[in-house]
Amino acid sequence: MKNILVVCGFGVATSTMALKKIEEELKNRNMRNVIIKQCNIAELKEKYYKYDLIVAMTNVNLELNIPIVSGIPFLLEKGKKEAIEKIINIIKN
Repeated sequence: MKNILVVCGFGVATSTMALKKIEEELKNRNMRNVIIKQCNIAELKEKYYKYDLIVAMTNVNLELNIPIVSGIPFLLEKGKKEAIEKIINIIKN
């Protein structure tokens, strides 16, 4: 089981949109062994260590020992394919 944390400024709007799109993309690829949660940027420092990957809708100015992928392509649709491929490669390895 892999765990992804989607983080945005307030942990509501943009992280929810990205979470739903990531879930859909992973489901379409039959990747069901992934749990995706969301939080706001202020909570990130106390939660990140429980996750395998961060998808960030905002700038993350913390030194974390896990990969961070920009979630902005899930809002703009431009670069979404590349972003989901990065996510898949990270969770597979």
